[in-house]
Amino acid sequence: MFGLPTHLNTRLKLFEKVSLLLVVLVVVASVNIGVIYTYHQQAEQVGNSVNIAGQERMLSQRMARLATDVQQGENPDNARDRLQIASVRFEENLAALEGGGTVPDLALNPDAAAIADRPQVTLRGETLTAAPDSLDPELAALRSSWDTYQPHVETVLTADPSTAEFQESVQYVNRQSDELLSRSDSVTAEFALVLRERRGVLVQVLLVLLTVDIGVALVGAVAARRYLGLPMADIARVGQRLARGETEPITDIGLPIDTSLPEHQQRSELAQLSHSFEAVQSYQDTASKQAQALARRDFDDPVLAERIPGKLGRSLDQMQTDLPGYIQELRTTTEKLEALIRASPAGILITGPKGQVKRWNPAAEDMFGWSADAVEGAANPAIPDGDRADFKELLSTAIVDGPISGAEKRWQTKTGDPVDVSLSVAPVPGGEETLDGVMIVVEDITDRKERERTLRQQRDELETLNRITDLVLTITQELVESSDQDRIERTVCSSLTESEVYESAWIVGRHGSDPFSVRTAATRSQIETGSEIDQSHGLYSLVSTAFESGQLQFETGFTGPVFEGVAFGENNRDFAAIPLAYRETVFGVLVVATGREYAFSDREVSGLRTLGKTVGFAIDAITDKKLLFADTVVELTFEVTETTLPFVEPTTGLDCRLWLEGTVAGTKPETLDAYIRVENVSLQAFLDRLENEPGIIEVSPIMTESEPYRVKVSFGEDSKLQQFSQRQARLQAIELDKGSGTYTLEVPRNADIETTVGLVQSIDSNSEFIAKTEAERQAALGAESGVSVREVLTDRQFEVLKSAYFAGYFEWPRNSTIEDIAADLDLAGSTVNHHLRHAQLELAELLFESDGGRLDEGT
Repeated sequence: MFGLPTHLNTRLKLFEKVSLLLVVLVVVASVNIGVIYTYHQQAEQVGNSVNIAGQERMLSQRMARLATDVQQGENPDNARDRLQIASVRFEENLAALEGGGTVPDLALNPDAAAIADRPQVTLRGETLTAAPDSLDPELAALRSSWDTYQPHVETVLTADPSTAEFQESVQYVNRQSDELLSRSDSVTAEFALVLRERRGVLVQVLLVLLTVDIGVALVGAVAARRYLGLPMADIARVGQRLARGETEPITDIGLPIDTSLPEHQQRSELAQLSHSFEAVQSYQDTASKQAQALARRDFDDPVLAERIPGKLGRSLDQMQTDLPGYIQELRTTTEKLEALIRASPAGILITGPKGQVKRWNPAAEDMFGWSADAVEGAANPAIPDGDRADFKELLSTAIVDGPISGAEKRWQTKTGDPVDVSLSVAPVPGGEETLDGVMIVVEDITDRKERERTLRQQRDELETLNRITDLVLTITQELVESSDQDRIERTVCSSLTESEVYESAWIVGRHGSDPFSVRTAATRSQIETGSEIDQSHGLYSLVSTAFESGQLQFETGFTGPVFEGVAFGENNRDFAAIPLAYRETVFGVLVVATGREYAFSDREVSGLRTLGKTVGFAIDAITDKKLLFADTVVELTFEVTETTLPFVEPTTGLDCRLWLEGTVAGTKPETLDAYIRVENVSLQAFLDRLENEPGIIEVSPIMTESEPYRVKVSFGEDSKLQQFSQRQARLQAIELDKGSGTYTLEVPRNADIETTVGLVQSIDSNSEFIAKTEAERQAALGAESGVSVREVLTDRQFEVLKSAYFAGYFEWPRNSTIEDIAADLDLAGSTVNHHLRHAQLELAELLFESDGGRLDEGT
């Protein structure tokens, strides 16, 4: 039964057997593919026809709608173009359905790109075969309907819309579109029926082919087992025996071999195996010896010169040829890797699983300062002692979970300087699934971290500056509305504390040489008014420096209590002392405390300095206002003999007498005009003497005919007279006779006399304080009506009136003219005349509404 197959199995080699089997399988597969492809193509052609028939249905509806658009639409020309396209496509589709052919893709709206609300509609083209004979009735009916319908479409396309023929064709197209639609549906349904029939046939063919394939597969499986599988199993057993070194003849296997054939015709590997057994025994012994020589890398062993035939021999020969090259390539790769590690700009470390250093490249030496010889074999010295446990945990994570990238740490150099680093950690495998170590690539990111810290600091500075700006605006509004110094200071302290920028804020001051103490604190602060700053605390020195220099001071890292019995300030805090100053006068020191990072940057300090100046200006304005409108003032008299104050030296050298009539603010910023009387001296000599007086910028004689002469003297902002007004004082009188005499200043009743005297004597240390007198100002003009001169006159009217008075404008004959006064005030003559006339009118009205009074500067 198996004669022919056995004969073939003996004469054919294994690859020939396999090739024969593959040929059979390819033939069966080709038949399957051919049949399936043929039936599938037929079904696909019918499916294409279904699609084209469906297009006919849609086109019949579209032509009816477009015919209406041609008749009634806003753009009939465009509708005709689209109707023409639909009509032509309907004819092409119908012809393809009847006789086969190719229908191309078609865009139904060629102007879709130019009209925003009109999408493009594209009909897909298909390749069709001629319709089956069973569809001839339906296609004939559709053709008949179309042949009747199409002329009316042509009439719609070509006829004048105003003609009756056009109107009838439009009505016909709309009326008969349903019939055309119905015919198209019938064709579509018939094609769909044909498609279902052909798909059913395809399923039956597939079942037949599947049955045939299963039969072929079973026959092939039996043949493969008999002539391939079982013999291969026997060959495997033979190979195992040879692997165990068994060289006895093989007698216990039944190979399907025709032993009657001559030996040269027994081409099968199975037959040749029995004949080659003795040779295999010799080859096995030689191959074992050659393998041992190659394993020892003893390429000069004579056994390597013996040739072994067959695949094993060729493999050994190839191994003998290639192995030296592989070894050299491995050595080259190792050298390249070593060069890469040494030349890498990033630090590369290899550590043992427990953290001991096994490799330390030159970049790591440059980065941290330790040489490789100093660290290899020891623990990594760049890791701070407090971070070693964390580092071991990082190594463990990399060993267990795999490589880690971007772990940011702070290590240290040999000199102790911190270095911000980014670590990439990966295990280094060894042989036999062992771990050789862990490789760590170290990148110095100190510069990047510093940039990040700088950006964060700038962000915090900007936020703080914005808050301070808002505070300045809020406090400025309060300053405008308030006339009370205590209220202003409480507003400042409370606003700063409630802003969350600062933890606390308070204002300190002192009386004379007393210690600095809290004058004002925030409403909800635990710091009490009157609390004295501990003089041993560094803050006291900071406040003292700010008070004396008038410059903002700040310091960081203060510790310990600032006030006795108050817990505030136990921890590290940063303090700033901001002088509340205007001109040369310091009214107090604002102290703010904060524990936030990056406190007191340049922009923040600038904002605080502006805040201090704003508050100082407000306090000064309130002081001037109190002095101006107070009914009772304090007069401070100073003996000025042998001083350098203005007019002392001229009266000494000229033996003359001089007194002050009044002062007016100068026309230029920070200047002062003083009107004086002088006698017992030549006017020219006196004027010449004043030219050498410091601080005087201009001298103008007013009354020159007879003694006492009247002279206007203008002082600059650096003059000593101008400095008096910067000390919360107003110059009230000067009395000098031959260099001896007094200066009298007015200050508010609540002024700190001791401080004021000290400030005045700081201007000239030779001045001697001799008297303090409380003076009641005389009732002002209009007192009975409750209205003062300053209330009815504007600042400019009062200034012009006072300048005219001291310039002798109201005397007879006049000592000055409108033009002279205008020149002094740097105004136009018409402007001075306007203000002067209005001031006189206001005074006249005030005079006749009261019992009379004396014109006084303070009213």
